[in-house]
Amino acid sequence: MPAKAGIHKSFENFCSLNVERVKKMNITVADDKLKEIMKTALLELLQEKKDIFEEVIKEVLEDMALLHAIREGEDSPLVSEEVIKFNEKTLCTL
Repeated sequence: MPAKAGIHKSFENFCSLNVERVKKMNITVADDKLKEIMKTALLELLQEKKDIFEEVIKEVLEDMALLHAIREGEDSPLVSEEVIKFNEKTLCTL
């Protein structure tokens, strides 16, 4: 299984397990206490699963850069194949 697929599957499994746990609970919590609990849980998750979050953030940044490059290319003028080949040859001789 590719790393990206494994990360997504791990995250899906984590989320589904916690959703099921929450559905089974019948708890009333004040807003400020809930906020504190959520912060603590998120911090613990980030510390324990740091590698997963690093990979997810890396993938998001790569996707954003690719999208930016595509949009930039859509707004620029077309270049002939000869110009591209000329630039390749010039770069290869450097």
